[in-house]
Amino acid sequence: MPLYKYVTPERIDVLRTGRIRFSQPTALNDPFELRPYFDNLISDSVVLAYMAANPVDLTPQLTKAYAQLSDDQKRALPLDNYLATVKHVVESDEFRVQFPQYIAVMLEWIRDLAAPIRNQLADGIGSRVGILSLTEDPTNTLMWSHYAAQHQGMVYCFDEKHSFFDRRHSPEDTFYQVRPVVYLARNASQSLIDMNDDVFLFAKAPEWSYEREWRVLAPLAEADHVVENTPEKVSLFALPPGVVTGVILGARMSLDNRQAVQELLRTESRYRHLELFYATLDDSTAGVVVSSAVPEL
Repeated sequence: MPLYKYVTPERIDVLRTGRIRFSQPTALNDPFELRPYFDNLISDSVVLAYMAANPVDLTPQLTKAYAQLSDDQKRALPLDNYLATVKHVVESDEFRVQFPQYIAVMLEWIRDLAAPIRNQLADGIGSRVGILSLTEDPTNTLMWSHYAAQHQGMVYCFDEKHSFFDRRHSPEDTFYQVRPVVYLARNASQSLIDMNDDVFLFAKAPEWSYEREWRVLAPLAEADHVVENTPEKVSLFALPPGVVTGVILGARMSLDNRQAVQELLRTESRYRHLELFYATLDDSTAGVVVSSAVPEL
């Protein structure tokens, strides 16, 4: 299945430079991009089930704390006596009565950590991870309007089987592999530990499903070139000529831009394999039709 990228007319520079942008989440249209929501780090039921199956052993923490005592204190209270005293307290009836209160405080503390960690994760991902957004559909009227300058731009066609789309360092690697986006309603009571990569990095709200998006993630630190003099740094990654298979020119593309693309494909030997297509507007369906036939201006 071929994949496609809607771009504005200026992005003819992708072919000229052999580089394409991986965008920060904050540069994309969806303000919730790569900002998954979780209201807890780990669900209360999981914590309680774990504690029921695994009695808490405080010996390592108590021993570490004991090591901080002065020599005089240690002589007054040997380690064995110290541990025995704590054990006696923990096993007392009074402690058992109060233990649920301690658990409730701990669970609340875990929940309170969710918000700052959620923000830290969003900030960290937002500044370190870039997204190359692609689509299955080169004829979507809305996307031609939103991402290709109101049909004045173009669409790049990609060979999804090219090695560019699977350059993982290991089978578990999230980066450098093209994957489909899943469209999910936000779960307001989800815990962090229950979230997998699909939810964390490859999910969007159902309202965006018309985009039929696939994406590739990459560490921005590994960009081949960075444009600094812009409101947001533009991180560009090398694009092998063979991964691009064609160009679809928009129905409203200017004659100058059309001729510029045609000239580039004609004169650049590395792009001789590219097919040139033209998008036209079909009044009968209010849709976009793509064909290799050159339309009349």
